[in-house]
Amino acid sequence: MSTKEITEKFMPVQVNTLNDLVRLVMTFMAPGQVMYLIKYRDGDKTILAFMTVIRDYYKYYGLPVLYYYAASGEEARKILENNYILVDTHERESLSFSKSPRPGVAIPLISLREKPLFFP
Repeated sequence: MSTKEITEKFMPVQVNTLNDLVRLVMTFMAPGQVMYLIKYRDGDKTILAFMTVIRDYYKYYGLPVLYYYAASGEEARKILENNYILVDTHERESLSFSKSPRPGVAIPLISLREKPLFFP
C-alpha cells in the first residue's frame, strides 16, 4: 500500500501546545489505564503524538486520527531526554519531564526509531 493510500484513510490533527496534547490524552485515560505518547524526530522538530479513532461522528466512525504536537528548541530537547511527562493539576496545570514515573499522572513517552510512513 502506498503512502497516499494510507493517508487518505487517516486524519492528522495538530494541536497548538504541549499542554493541549496532554489534556487531550488525559481525557482518554480511564482508571487503571495508562495512555502513552510516541515521540520521534522530524528534521529540526520533535513530534509527540497519539492515535485514536473517531467514535462520535457517524460519517467518520472508526477513522484513525493522529493528534500531534511539534516541539522545537529547549522543549524538544527535554522531550527527547526524558521518558515521562508528569502532570500536576492540584493548584494549577503544570507539566514537567522525568526519566522515571512518579505518583500522580505520569504519561510515558515512547521513542520511535523513525517517522512511520503514514504520519504527517
